[in-house]
Amino acid sequence: MKREKEEEMKKKNEERKEQERLNKLKAESHKEELTCNICLEIFYKPVSIIPCLHSFCGGCLSDWIKKSKECPHCRKQGTQVQKSHNMQNMTELFIKENPEEDRSDEEKKHNDDKDIFTHETYNIEQPSAAVPQRGLFGGLFGMINNNNP
Repeated sequence: MKREKEEEMKKKNEERKEQERLNKLKAESHKEELTCNICLEIFYKPVSIIPCLHSFCGGCLSDWIKKSKECPHCRKQGTQVQKSHNMQNMTELFIKENPEEDRSDEEKKHNDDKDIFTHETYNIEQPSAAVPQRGLFGGLFGMINNNNP
């Protein structure tokens, strides 16, 4: 009888360890899906770039969009940025289960300060049509043809 109890306890302990291992794998998988490709941290106020729908922290994408209108992940030309409520909800659930992954109040404030996406949708200014540049050859040919303005 004692041996049976020991075996039962051993089996329960192994099942518990296996469940903990699976939970850890599940959390890691979720973490990967909830990670900003710019700062490599868990999303904070995530937004998605349209049309590719890749998501980033609002503050991170705000910095990026000043330099480039392309998605930082796939380089597709962006037309809009929208708040990502689904990603926000999933991030909040993940943080609730993994509070050690939450950002400090200082980090959150820093991101809030640089986040330009205050409305539900933000239209990305498209670069103006290409204007011929007067580089070396344009300048030379312009002088040769007397087309210099």
